Amino acid sequence: MTDQEIEIKKLEYTAAQEMLCHYDSLNWQIGAILIAATFVLTGLALQEGVVASIKQSYYVTLGIPISSLFILTTWLKWFQRHRALYNLRFETLHRLEIQLGMYHHLRAAEADSRKSNEQIVKAKINAGYDNDGFQPIYPQDSLPSPSGYNLAKLLTFGIPLLQLILFLIIKYL
Repeated sequence: MTDQEIEIKKLEYTAAQEMLCHYDSLNWQIGAILIAATFVLTGLALQEGVVASIKQSYYVTLGIPISSLFILTTWLKWFQRHRALYNLRFETLHRLEIQLGMYHHLRAAEADSRKSNEQIVKAKINAGYDNDGFQPIYPQDSLPSPSGYNLAKLLTFGIPLLQLILFLIIKYL
């Protein structure tokens, strides 16, 4: 590669890195706002006058968890869309690292047991590492669970379920 091609690839790498961070932080910023909104909604429902209506009717008991489920499912769909864009940027970073002999994001790919070793071995060689040459400070056999996406799914379905349980307890106490 010429120096100009290397500089172009470095610029592309920087842009992909920025977009990766953008999508990741945007997902969780939106999620934090919507999760907080569901907690505020729950708090408003626990006011004394509303608690009395919970005991008399199922509208609040079912309405708030269903509303929360709708809000959080919308966020999960948004998260899925951005996750696809995020993964595309991550793949771009992997390809550029292989071409440039870098190894930063490929550590995450190496830790992910679902990734192919062929790409990782090639990147290690291009980056100047042999099988014994790269020793991480912290061993990474696989990425710890849950993933951000699995955590988003847990929050999407767990919060409305907990709201429903809370309102059913209030209703029958």
